[in-house]
Amino acid sequence: MRILLINICIRYDTPVKYIPVGLSCIATALDREGFRPDILDIDLYEYREEEILKFLSENNDYDIVGMGNIVSGYKFTKNIAVMVKNVIPKALLVVGNTVATSIPEILLTRVPQIDIAVIGEGDRTIVDIVNAFALKKDWRGVNGIAYRNGNDVVLTKKRDAINEIKNIPFPDYSLFEIDKYISLSNKTISEPLPPISFEKLKALPINTARGCLFNCTFCGHAFKGYKYRYYPFDMVVDHIKGLQKIYGINYVHFWDELTFFSRKRLEELCNVIEKTGTNFYWIINTRPNTFTMKDLDLLKRAKDLGALVMGGAFESADGEILKAMNKKMVIDQYIEQVRVAKKAGLEVSTSLVFGYPQETKITIKKTIDLCRQLEIYPSAGFLLPLPKTPIYEYAIKTGLIKNEEEYLLRIGDRQDLHINLTAMSDEEFFETLREELIRLKDDLRIPISDDNVIKTTIYKVAPRKGQRKQ
Repeated sequence: MRILLINICIRYDTPVKYIPVGLSCIATALDREGFRPDILDIDLYEYREEEILKFLSENNDYDIVGMGNIVSGYKFTKNIAVMVKNVIPKALLVVGNTVATSIPEILLTRVPQIDIAVIGEGDRTIVDIVNAFALKKDWRGVNGIAYRNGNDVVLTKKRDAINEIKNIPFPDYSLFEIDKYISLSNKTISEPLPPISFEKLKALPINTARGCLFNCTFCGHAFKGYKYRYYPFDMVVDHIKGLQKIYGINYVHFWDELTFFSRKRLEELCNVIEKTGTNFYWIINTRPNTFTMKDLDLLKRAKDLGALVMGGAFESADGEILKAMNKKMVIDQYIEQVRVAKKAGLEVSTSLVFGYPQETKITIKKTIDLCRQLEIYPSAGFLLPLPKTPIYEYAIKTGLIKNEEEYLLRIGDRQDLHINLTAMSDEEFFETLREELIRLKDDLRIPISDDNVIKTTIYKVAPRKGQRKQ
């Protein structure tokens, strides 16, 4: 049986390329069962339609074609699905990730080229699909999928998550063009850069957990509704050591919704790094209210063991907006976390979401003023309501989303304003945020143009006070 997996490109003309972790898990699951897939990596090479069609025409004997995408990339999924079925009509076309999990009915109704939508965790589901296809079994026996039966969309029994995450192998990146990804990987690293030559930086993303302990009203991710599960850090570090031995990586992107949910979890990683003598650079991806001044020694220890940055998205400085987001925090907690992180010698990064119905020019300024106070240049974006989230349901209920597919076909990156839930006009909203960010980057002396204050590509660090020009 011939199987093709497609890595879709949703951002053309960018030097930042990450190996697709989710698709790597699917490829690994298939390979371990004896179904080694081929890979069409559209994202890595930024193949355009002509090149995609050429590949499919020259390789038109696949039995199964699989691909995954985030739901905001729906239009790209639809376009590729049409291409695949036009060239290889006999192939079973399977789609996963949030574009399948959150909108299976829309996906199968509006994109008839797609045969199966995988709902939720796909590691075991994809193997069951392949076996059922080979044995010509009824799709009803495969849990965790949606398929068409005539004009109806049928959802099979929900598939339980794999409770013991230790039974899920780390993905085998050698199934992809790993050397090419590593050669480009220094471009994925945000400031501050590690104290080694830029050319010698080699990075890879690694999952340490699946899911999240929290439920923000704007957040849609692949493991929504599943129990939060995480690998012991001795397994994670052992995997990192293996990647270092084979590929020489020295920087790790922790590729999770939430990595360090507690000080204990960070302490566990520090213990394993010290015990094994493993050296690599990394970011403390955490909640915005995890650490206090009591954790100063722990954060200094993490810094000595390769941590460069304290993450943690506070999203907004306005209390009412934070409640609407269900962030489960107050701003004073974030301020303390930033101060202890900087005292420990760590830089700080954060993400902001603008555009809740409560947003005004005043709340925008309030949020940017906090960034100025804390000397942080943020990754800023506009609220992008995603299916199966409370804010999406709000947008439908209030008539801001009238036609779901039309909305899904026009949305994309959160750095573009696709929908406006505020009382401001689109122009007032956009220009207010842009002007505040321009003032912020000028005050902090961030070396980016006025046109790129929202689309910064990678995180920018503000120079420390003593490093600034007077």
